[in-house]
Formats: sequence, structure tokens, C-alpha cells
Amino acid sequence: MNRENINDINIQIRNDRFELAEDKSAYGTSLFKNREINNPKIFIGDFLSKLWSLYGKPESIFYEGFSYTIRDKETGVIFTAYCSGSGPAYGGFQKDFENLNLIITDFEELLLTTPNADCEIEFETDFGVMKCGSEDGKPYNVIKN
Repeated sequence: MNRENINDINIQIRNDRFELAEDKSAYGTSLFKNREINNPKIFIGDFLSKLWSLYGKPESIFYEGFSYTIRDKETGVIFTAYCSGSGPAYGGFQKDFENLNLIITDFEELLLTTPNADCEIEFETDFGVMKCGSEDGKPYNVIKN
């Protein structure tokens, strides 16, 4: 078995911990923390394409962003991975904030080992239409006027 197949198996095993949840299960969540930006020029496309690789196209695309609602199967905690006017972030319920730091850290480790899916979405912003995604594994975000 080659190294790439081993990585695919490891991603699948680790991804078994987190699953998509219904968006309505996240009603009442608030910002927990902004996502650390590793590459400021492509941070939205990178975040989107890694989430897309795990969960497909986001069901929620809105003004200035998109959102995924995720459940940690180990704890039952619901959190959101989203992009808004302030950039990529994570949200959750106040009652779960004590546990969210470790959960989000584990989720971020999963994202770091997840390849960028070829994908694209567009959404309106104050500066024009944002087009973001990834092509041939290379993330991008571009404002169209």
C-alpha cells in the first residue's frame, strides 16, 4: 500500500468522528473563534475546498459566505464551520464553549490533512461577487465587480 492510500484511509478514519448535521440544529449558535489564517491570499477557497472534500457543497450559501453544521460524534456537540464578512470561523452554543476548543483543534487537524476538492461557489459581498474554491488542488478567492 502506498503512502497516498494510507493518508486516504487515515482521513476516512479520523473523519468518522465528525458528521454533517441539519442546519436547524445550529440555531442559536454564536461565534466561538475565528479560524487561524495560514495563507491570507486564498484562505476562503482553502477552507471551503477542504470542507467540500469532506462534506460536499455547503447547503447554506448566503451574503458574504457559507456554512456547514457539524456534529462531533464523540461528544454530541454541534458546531458550525463557516465564512462570513470577517472570514472563516467556528461557532457553537455557549453551553459548549468549554469543550469546543479541543473539538475545534481536533477538527482543524483533520482539515490540515484533507486535500482540496475541486469546487466553486459565488456569493455577494460589500465589494462585489466573491468567487472561491479550488481547481486542480489549488485554492483561490477572487472578487468580481
